[in-house]
Amino acid sequence: MRCASQSKWQAAQDGTILVLGTGAALIVERYDLLIYADLARWELTLRQRRGEIGNLGADNLSEPSNLRYKRAFFVDWRAADRLKKALLPKTHFLLDTIHPEPPKLVRGELLRRGLKMASLQPFRVVPYFDPGVWGGTLDGGSLRLPRDRPKLCVVLRLCSRRKTVSSWGLVLTA
Repeated sequence: MRCASQSKWQAAQDGTILVLGTGAALIVERYDLLIYADLARWELTLRQRRGEIGNLGADNLSEPSNLRYKRAFFVDWRAADRLKKALLPKTHFLLDTIHPEPPKLVRGELLRRGLKMASLQPFRVVPYFDPGVWGGTLDGGSLRLPRDRPKLCVVLRLCSRRKTVSSWGLVLTA
């Protein structure tokens, strides 16, 4: 199945064509430059809590944030992970979109080298607690968490000596 815009792209033989958005690389067979715009899961979660964004392909800002989080956890993140895994090996640049000013851009080759280096280093797990849609009674009182707080989820952050690698993103330090 072809969409009308694909026909227009093929008709425009000369010039620059910019295709952007979630999954844009899936509808363009050939490109000269691929920039992967990445947003860490933690930042996605915070933006959903503030009511700034909905789920992938959904106009659902009016839904409670806990439902948007559950959908993100089971659907959005899984789809985004598959797309990211397919695109990172051929990405020319990765754009970190957590902080809009100033934007952070890294060459794909350097990102892949940094990921390989991080994967070869020892790491440790550092827990922290965050209000969430799951959790609340697992510790049985052994962690001495305050009982008047909302349900808390244990989040595990992977850390090495100079790098922090978490389930919600990667920060490489020079």
